[in-house]
Amino acid sequence: MKIDKCIKTLLLSLVVMPFCTGCDNETDSSPINGDYDGRTVMVTVGDVINTNARVETRAVHTKEIFTQPLDKNKDTGLDVETTIESIDPVQTRAVVPLEMTKFRLVAYKSGEVSPANYAGQGDFQTDDKGMTTAITGHELFLPEGLYTFVCYSYRNMEDIPAFDGSATSVPVKSGDEFMTFTKTGVDVKADASGVFTLRDVVFVHHSALVQIEVSAAGYPEDNKISQCEAVIQNMNGAAKWTMGTADSKNLEGENESVPFTWNTLDADVVTSEQVKILSFENKNLSLLFSKLTIGGIQFDNTEIVLPMKQLSPAGNYKITVRLTRNFIEVGGYKWAKGNVYTEGAKFYIEANQQAYHKGQDGGSYFSWNTLTVDPNSYNRGEYSTEKDPCYQIEPKGTWQTPSRDEYYALVQAGFEFDEAEKGGWYGGKSSGVFLPATGIRFLNISGTIDLVLEDEVAFYGTRIGVTSNQKCNYLQLESYGTLVTDGEYKSTGMPIRCVKINNE
Repeated sequence: MKIDKCIKTLLLSLVVMPFCTGCDNETDSSPINGDYDGRTVMVTVGDVINTNARVETRAVHTKEIFTQPLDKNKDTGLDVETTIESIDPVQTRAVVPLEMTKFRLVAYKSGEVSPANYAGQGDFQTDDKGMTTAITGHELFLPEGLYTFVCYSYRNMEDIPAFDGSATSVPVKSGDEFMTFTKTGVDVKADASGVFTLRDVVFVHHSALVQIEVSAAGYPEDNKISQCEAVIQNMNGAAKWTMGTADSKNLEGENESVPFTWNTLDADVVTSEQVKILSFENKNLSLLFSKLTIGGIQFDNTEIVLPMKQLSPAGNYKITVRLTRNFIEVGGYKWAKGNVYTEGAKFYIEANQQAYHKGQDGGSYFSWNTLTVDPNSYNRGEYSTEKDPCYQIEPKGTWQTPSRDEYYALVQAGFEFDEAEKGGWYGGKSSGVFLPATGIRFLNISGTIDLVLEDEVAFYGTRIGVTSNQKCNYLQLESYGTLVTDGEYKSTGMPIRCVKINNE
């Protein structure tokens, strides 16, 4: 009988022991009482779904291209062409397990996430197959009742920094692949084994992967890259994530510079390591090369501006920087690789020949020899470089609006209208100068503005005034690509393809 009694006592202690383990996860400052008096339950987590996994299956590829001069102070004959390519996974219903990751589950009594409602925390990890287990000594036990669960992870197998239940935020920094999951109104009840399993845990990513590739293929001489160090400036350097906020909300924190490193140099194309960047709203980014040596020539402190860019959480981005010649030579002249446009009182060349800023006030239509897109503003006198949009493009004084003779040389080089691309090629298709059919902007006698014939015809303005102070030459782009010499009213808004002043 004594033996049976000892066996029963031992069995009872084995049943009770698990419910005693982890009791220190509940704090004295946030007692569980009222509706939370009752059976103690061990909380586990089911399969963790990683729907934002960075996979390339059925991925969507998008590209943005930015072009700027290599040196804003002088014409080197070279542009820096920057391409941002995103490889964004298509969201599907397929379950992608979260592998080899530690994460923390924090419980709050149902209601506001606050220190007063803190109920406990537990740490978990997944194996190489995505199976989840509680970390010994860090299990979570709760009385039955309603809870809000907050889950976060740094997407690695390192120990998660200690969390004090008196706080409601956790530290985050660039380099962290930070993820969160929040679920409210969870009714915790024990199953037959005394366990509650939290299911449908779907993490939201707060970081993007970014990689930079530098190519010197367009460099005219020895194009080996022997030095390359860069940082992206104005990135989001979040200091914390506040629990209880929406998982999709951008992180709080000051801007910071994120460095990139290259392991292999002495090549014409070098690629950096991938860096984890925290998400942010649209902002002007700056890519600064503190060191850049190509063909033995230093381009240190070359800065590339990427206007109004947003890196989406869970996105996979590749930024390609390459040197290219900043002109296309046709008819004996050096032509810009895109139309001129104005934005924010500054002047730029479009990123490619087909592009233009649409709309009558979009920035692509200029009245004769004027710096604004206002159709009521145009030069009634003689041509002036200070009023020429092309002349203002950095480096200032490199470009100008073409003359009649320069446009005539373009026409003489051969013309082919491309119906599919809505424009015309001068000097050979695909290798010559392409002028898009942007239409033409008229200022009517009544004062109304009409933008007509887009995708059909375009008049390209010249710097030559004719017949009277009210008219100017223009290149009429349609099926014949002809040069018109009898003039058009100076108030008429036309696109401009700039030509180099120094044609050497």
